[in-house]
Amino acid sequence: EKLLREDVSRFTTGISIVVYTVCNQKYVSRMGSVIPMTTSFGNDILPMFRPGDIACMTPKGVRLGDASWVCDPAGNDDFPDHANARRVFAALSSGFMPPGHRWSQDSLDLYASWMGDGFQP
Repeated sequence: EKLLREDVSRFTTGISIVVYTVCNQKYVSRMGSVIPMTTSFGNDILPMFRPGDIACMTPKGVRLGDASWVCDPAGNDDFPDHANARRVFAALSSGFMPPGHRWSQDSLDLYASWMGDGFQP
């Protein structure tokens, strides 16, 4: 498999951290060990929503800025689990949301990766 080296950081201790992407999954290598990087709502997903997106959707009951709401494991009639997150993803994927600013495929892929990583807050 081809490794794509994305970022190298050097610290004062001389330890280097390298981030690789393998088959669209991110891994961090530190001192020879390779550890999968898990996506999280707070670090990876929330920053992709603009303040206006959050303000627009909150009165409609879609609390994009609330990790406990988005990461809620409860299902509904449409989705067996994590219905809030899955409903948001469906709206993002269809281009319905956010208005006037369709997410890129990379952003959608990151959201899908976050769901696959277990909807981490």
